[in-house]
Amino acid sequence: EPERRNNKVVNIHTTTQLQVVLVKPERFENASEIADHLRDKRTVVLNLEQTDKNIARRLIDEAALGGADAIKFQTYKAGTLASKHSPAYWDTSKEPTPSQYELFKKHDSFWKGEFENLKKHCDQAGIAFMSTPFDVESAKFLNDMMDVFKISSSDLTNRPFIEFMCDFKKPIIMSTGAASLAEIAEAVSWIEAKGNPLALLHCVLNYPTMDENAALGMIP
Repeated sequence: EPERRNNKVVNIHTTTQLQVVLVKPERFENASEIADHLRDKRTVVLNLEQTDKNIARRLIDEAALGGADAIKFQTYKAGTLASKHSPAYWDTSKEPTPSQYELFKKHDSFWKGEFENLKKHCDQAGIAFMSTPFDVESAKFLNDMMDVFKISSSDLTNRPFIEFMCDFKKPIIMSTGAASLAEIAEAVSWIEAKGNPLALLHCVLNYPTMDENAALGMIP
């Protein structure tokens, strides 16, 4: 499969071949490709770093048109996600931003009002809205928009925040990237103690993930 602009198709060779498509939409013309990939039964991962509100709405429409059940965003503010002097953990030859705070600050313009508008657009398009909260404030206002909470891999060891989200009494989806089996088991115990239905997502914090790093044996 040829590379399309900034997009890449990754084949994971299992008994049934799974194709994961990484899409970084920067203009409306990119959006129709998402529906094409969904029709071809591919899993679509969206990088929305450069996406504005109009493109976000168009992405919702194309995902719904392609048959997706849900679309998920991320909700954070740089000031609650990283210290101002937190060093880069990425390859600065490819992404020159020197600190986590500065990088996250570039992409944290969406907040409550913007997500309320995206939720309304999802309702109109007939697709479920989801967004991963990264702090207490965002979890509170997202609770009114979602039927399920998604917990980021980065918060898997954050017991107070996990228990805070569990107290909304909604199902939990939790990613397990970079976590040990002991850490996963402990986080599961916190959620089970609260009584929330739970689904775990196998996650490899490497995009795109090479076949040899997929570790699909972690999935029961």
